Amino acid sequence: MIIDKQRRNTIQREKIKQTLCSVKTHPTAESVYNQVKKEIPQITLATVYRNLNLLADQGEILKLEINKEFHYDGDISSHQHCVCRNCGQISDVFHK
Repeated sequence: MIIDKQRRNTIQREKIKQTLCSVKTHPTAESVYNQVKKEIPQITLATVYRNLNLLADQGEILKLEINKEFHYDGDISSHQHCVCRNCGQISDVFHK
C-alpha cells in the first residue's frame, strides 16, 4: 500500500495551518516556524516551508510574493492585499 504523503494530514501540517489562520499579519515561513516551534520543538524550517508550499498548492492557504519575499495568508476568501510603502505592512482589503 502506497500512502500519498502530500494528502496525509500530519500534526505538523495542521499546527502550521492553525498558526497561519490565527493571525492577520501575513507572516513569512520563518515567522510561522518560530511560532510553531514553541509547541513542536523538533520541527524544522524545511518542514514548515514544505508544508506551506503544499497547503498553498492545494488551495488551503495563499502564498503571496511581496517585495521578493514570500508571505502566507490563512484567509482564502476573495480579497485583495494592500502593502504600505513606508513600513511594508500587508493589510487585507475586502469588497462587498
